[in-house]
Amino acid sequence: MHLWLLYFAANHFYQKRDLDHALTWLNKAIEHTPTVVDLYVLKAKVYKRAGDLLRASSLYDEARKLDLADRYLNAVSSRYKLRVD
Repeated sequence: MHLWLLYFAANHFYQKRDLDHALTWLNKAIEHTPTVVDLYVLKAKVYKRAGDLLRASSLYDEARKLDLADRYLNAVSSRYKLRVD
């Protein structure tokens, strides 16, 4: 299956607040192509919505490490770390 179809399916379920299905599609997408930053960002958002701020913070940090030049990712990663303490 094409990577972006997996991503959009995960995003669809995230928007519908069906977090289990969203994670299922995200894990398939990450297994397909593990170097796409957007997948880790969406997965962090899913975990944040589920209430697991520690896991969300670590996923945002993982996304940040994939693209160190992205200032937005650096800022959001820092914000998530502050939420966790």
